[in-house]
Amino acid sequence: MPSLSSGVGNSASQPSSNDLERCPLCSQARFFKGREVITALSSFRSGSAGGLDGLSPQHLKDLTSSGAGESGEMLLRELTALINLMLSGMVNESVIDVLYGANLCALRKRDGGIRPIAVGTTYRRMAAKICCKFYGEIISKKFQPLQLGYGSKGGCEAAVHALPTFLNSGKGEVVLKVDIKNAFNSVNRDTLLAEAKNELPQIYSFLWQCYRHPSKLLYRDNLLEPAVGCQQGDPLGPVIFSLAIHPIIRQLNSKLNFWYLDDGTLGGDVDTVLNDYLFFLNKFNSIGLDLNISKCEIFLCDGTDRQQTLSKFNAIAPSIKIVDEISLRLLGSPIYEDSFQNFVNEKIQNFKNISNRLLQINMHSAITLIRFCCFGPKLT
Repeated sequence: MPSLSSGVGNSASQPSSNDLERCPLCSQARFFKGREVITALSSFRSGSAGGLDGLSPQHLKDLTSSGAGESGEMLLRELTALINLMLSGMVNESVIDVLYGANLCALRKRDGGIRPIAVGTTYRRMAAKICCKFYGEIISKKFQPLQLGYGSKGGCEAAVHALPTFLNSGKGEVVLKVDIKNAFNSVNRDTLLAEAKNELPQIYSFLWQCYRHPSKLLYRDNLLEPAVGCQQGDPLGPVIFSLAIHPIIRQLNSKLNFWYLDDGTLGGDVDTVLNDYLFFLNKFNSIGLDLNISKCEIFLCDGTDRQQTLSKFNAIAPSIKIVDEISLRLLGSPIYEDSFQNFVNEKIQNFKNISNRLLQINMHSAITLIRFCCFGPKLT
């Protein structure tokens, strides 16, 4: 069997030093074993797509299954060698474009915008999944308690429950919800790599090769080569984005301060929240991020001087949205009991709209939905 990693420089066919793009911290990389690679491969859901090379996770699952016998064992050894080579940051430069490139899938957001999802190669996603699994605890300790979007089990629920607790005691204070414009695709890569080098040298070698040069992203027949941002679809994307903004959000002084990836929630007295807003507005700009002010929201707690507070915020953010108890939501969840009926009605209407469209899909899509979605627990 030919070596899978011969094209990227393994022990059997070692390229010259001029052919390798060496990472300055490659000695930090940990070497993993076959069982750890199989665990990462098994974590892919059925039907997961392949990247630019077209190789899907299911292909590798079948080829390395117990039924593949000796050939499967040989492939697993080569696959393990390839993953370790990638994590060491010493992949041959001639294959980086494809190995770390991705197909783009454009999903429409609720507000009409586009969310570009990057489907990288199975090899790249496996390596990233291994990093998440074995360094997840280290990462989560760095983020807690401010960043709940990665490494915090039940982080979304914790955020939704924390806000009412603050509101019940926040007399004369304000809550500010922050939205960053196109955050994952805009953050400066130098910042990503610098923070990874300082905070997570174990995976810096891998990230250095993934994001050192402009990415090759293919959307239909169009080739895009972005030099900023991290790929949405990269299992390590939330990690490195959170690393980039963490030095900023940990300097905020608001009484309430938590983030779910790029969605921030601040609460406290008006002047402190306002000063924090001005602080991260400037700091975010320095790393390539802009606030989507029209999507930022402010909520006034009982006892707050409404006219004076709105005057202060309108002076620096004239298009900021003022929300009341009915419209206040966090991460899609209603906060006050009075808003639950509207929330339920919206969900029922959306379900009706989707149900009508189901009649128009083809048979192949229908059987896929029945297999993976339309049974008790998932439907619930």
